[in-house]
Amino acid sequence: MSTRHRSRLLIVGLLLFGTGLYLVLAQAILGTAIQARRHPLETTPITDGLRAEPVAFSSAGEDLTLRGFLLHGATRQVIVLLHGLDSNCWRGWHRDLARAYVDHGFNVLLFNLRGHGDSGGSTLGLAYQERHDVKGGVDWLLEHGFRPGSIGIHGTSYGAATALIATAHIPEIAAVVADSAFADFRDVVDGELERRIGSFAILFKPALTLFFESRFDVPLDRISPLAAVPAIAPRPILFIHGEADTRIPPEHTRRLIAASKSPVTESLFVPGASHAQAFNTDRALFLQKVFAFFDRHLEKAGR
Repeated sequence: MSTRHRSRLLIVGLLLFGTGLYLVLAQAILGTAIQARRHPLETTPITDGLRAEPVAFSSAGEDLTLRGFLLHGATRQVIVLLHGLDSNCWRGWHRDLARAYVDHGFNVLLFNLRGHGDSGGSTLGLAYQERHDVKGGVDWLLEHGFRPGSIGIHGTSYGAATALIATAHIPEIAAVVADSAFADFRDVVDGELERRIGSFAILFKPALTLFFESRFDVPLDRISPLAAVPAIAPRPILFIHGEADTRIPPEHTRRLIAASKSPVTESLFVPGASHAQAFNTDRALFLQKVFAFFDRHLEKAGR
């Protein structure tokens, strides 16, 4: 065997080894990237003195138990409240938002998405698989006397993307509020990978995209909120975003608004608000907007 031939075989071998190592590392990074980070509930609506009951139901079509609470209001209307990534259903300012909805008269269903709090599962579904979680919650509400026209949904950040995708697939949801949603997962994957794993993970983005699509058996552009929003029409949508959001810039919501085909597409952009902080930045304006929105579009269900 000539020296040149041996050199070529060595190069080919190194390339194959390098490619294999790259794919193995990409798989490992994928496993870390989609691993949910649990935060146990430190208190509950019940221990905090609200009129509430614990609930448990299965994610639609899956052997996955989700746990949360139904907060009782004065009406027969209900808001499904979805938390953000790496959080839980009774954490941070979402507790104040839930209380405000109850004080206004709404019932509130809040639960831990898969892999969060005390719900089952351990991996994220890119806000796409979580549509089954929402469907399980809506089915539970229907089984307990709530009517389709009485159900609204309000999601924040990852929960907002989930709310948009779920609403496109669940006709019983009458109206949706999306606070700080991303338009397309591919546009935020770089930042999220760096936040969860480190800047070196960006080198593996091409392989990760391939693995994501293989895992969900669908192109990523077809499971994005941007693809789901047109299917929500004619039901109303309220988009909320902080103008100072650098994690998911407000341009994401502007793209979602442009994609909407709903005859009622409202928006609230809050100056100075960082990611998912519109509520804390201008609480009075935020609540005025969401209350008026749901009062107007859930009123057919009766009070």
